[in-house]
Amino acid sequence: MRAYFSCRTIGVFLVGMAAGILSSPVLAVDFSGNGFLTLAAGRMLGGSVEGMNSVGYNCPCQIADYSQAGVYQSGGLKLGPDSKIGYHGKATVNETLSFTAQAVSRGAQNGKVDLEWAYGNYSLTPQTTLQFGRKRLPLFYYSETEDVGFSFPWLHLPPQTYGWEVVNYNGINILHKSQLGSWATTLNAFVGQELRKNDPYQYLYSGKGYRIDTEWSGIVGAEYLLSHDWIDARIMYMQSNTRNNDVPSGTGWSPKKRQQLAGASLILTPGDWFIASETLVTKRKAYGGDFAASFSVGRRFGQWMPMVTIAKYRQIIDMNEADPNSYPDGTERHTDISFVLRYDLTSTSDIKVQYDNWRDQSNPGFTKNYGRSQLITIAYDMVF
Repeated sequence: MRAYFSCRTIGVFLVGMAAGILSSPVLAVDFSGNGFLTLAAGRMLGGSVEGMNSVGYNCPCQIADYSQAGVYQSGGLKLGPDSKIGYHGKATVNETLSFTAQAVSRGAQNGKVDLEWAYGNYSLTPQTTLQFGRKRLPLFYYSETEDVGFSFPWLHLPPQTYGWEVVNYNGINILHKSQLGSWATTLNAFVGQELRKNDPYQYLYSGKGYRIDTEWSGIVGAEYLLSHDWIDARIMYMQSNTRNNDVPSGTGWSPKKRQQLAGASLILTPGDWFIASETLVTKRKAYGGDFAASFSVGRRFGQWMPMVTIAKYRQIIDMNEADPNSYPDGTERHTDISFVLRYDLTSTSDIKVQYDNWRDQSNPGFTKNYGRSQLITIAYDMVF
């Protein structure tokens, strides 16, 4: 019999396991943690689509976060899509065993609290750690810290790259850290699955509040990181099965389709410069594949940091794989050019202003929903 482990199942198991261990009178447990906060507001400056679009958003509108359906809409200053508050906690039992959890409340989800992380750490050797439970799926360089706005220079990470149906997984991974000459290396191999009920990502295409469940099963992958001085490089590969359940239609789960994802990241910080490049290429039996890439250049001037980013997404339809009834208008394509100005207030807080110019080059079936648009956002980030 197959077993499906949801976020709640994993969380309850780990909390119960941790409670049993931590309640032992012979253990002295060390608790540590920190909180993080982003307060953001944005205003649409214009766009090619006006009024209510076919999926229920008031346009001009722009997607800031695909994974959480964070959308800025017309009608004055909007709070919510990029705002969030969360807490990251760790309970260390001894030198080999600890437990980590992270909960986040997002404005994009009307304040709903999600348990993003709930996993145990067991040190097999000083260089090798076994982790088990619920974690962030390591698709990108900033995947692990994408909830913490203070940890990166953008107000919101480039949506063209950081925007997929699944962001977490339940399973097991092994981390191994070593030295390759003067380079620090990390190898992270992972297996697991994720069942995301009422997937917010699907709202962007099927309609606000339209329930579609998403499952990625048989996840197998690895990432390899190299770091030396001001150079950080990373490659990633994973594969899984994917399927959806269109709940209102009552048709049940779609057939499983195989998908493969490969990514590469390069972060350069020579002196006061910041240069970042990320690419993700997918191959999906459901329709064909995707190509996403972003490139950023910024420079620090004391507490100030201006930065420019260009991000691109292109859907690749293979009509030998895709259902022609599902893709009557061809492919989805868009580019976002953004300008960010960050000012560090303290060592733990900042203010950011970001301007996004979204250029939709999709075929008509996609353009009519969001189209071209311009957005200005401002945010306050802090960790505490």
